[in-house]
Amino acid sequence: NNAMTETPDGTLIMGEYGNVWNGSGWKNLAHLYLSSDKGATWDRSDFLIGQGANKHVHVVKYSRLFNKVFVADGDNKKKLWVSDGGDPFDPKNPGWKAVNRFHIQMGGHTSAVESDGKVLFGTDYQGGTNFLVETKDGKTFASKVVPDPYRKSPIENMVPRRAGHGSETWANLPFSTPTTKSLLMFTADGRKTWTKVLEYNKAYHKVSLLSSAYGTPDAVYFSIADSENRNRAVYKITDLG
Repeated sequence: NNAMTETPDGTLIMGEYGNVWNGSGWKNLAHLYLSSDKGATWDRSDFLIGQGANKHVHVVKYSRLFNKVFVADGDNKKKLWVSDGGDPFDPKNPGWKAVNRFHIQMGGHTSAVESDGKVLFGTDYQGGTNFLVETKDGKTFASKVVPDPYRKSPIENMVPRRAGHGSETWANLPFSTPTTKSLLMFTADGRKTWTKVLEYNKAYHKVSLLSSAYGTPDAVYFSIADSENRNRAVYKITDLG
């Protein structure tokens, strides 16, 4: 789940996601929830709604590297926020700082992963141009375009894996059209190059990265579902032995 995280002190932070049409427009579900008692009770923040978010939350990610929480909202504003002191439930000092001002600055991310001293985000421009965006300091961000024939697919999910040869990052791009393709891929060299694992068409198959473990596990799980007969298989990627 990209929209839920836990901080070192045990605080749980969760973003609400949904696509609900209320007859005249999308129901606004861009709420943040926080629990400091292991989920027994929750407080709700409408900070994102007050900032113009009109639909839902894509990512809530605690970064151990920066000791900060990143939040990405969608779909109209597509902003990326980072915790910056204060109280996230105090409307006068909510403690969130906008990383980008406009959606064309590559916000609204649908996925985030931390590995190799960096945080990597995947953009959400379905039908447009998508990017992999990374930061080494939580302040400056560098981006690389996803090439054709996968360029129009948002990066739905990314997960790390600890392999014998070092660290890997796995990513799934599940959206495709008659002229584009979907892709499951991974990188083993710090994101310099990516290896194609599965190239597929969403009209025939649905592929999902299932891993969501805290930290860096030594295995990655993904599923492949046949869209016609709905048969589904789950696969585990791990080092032999």
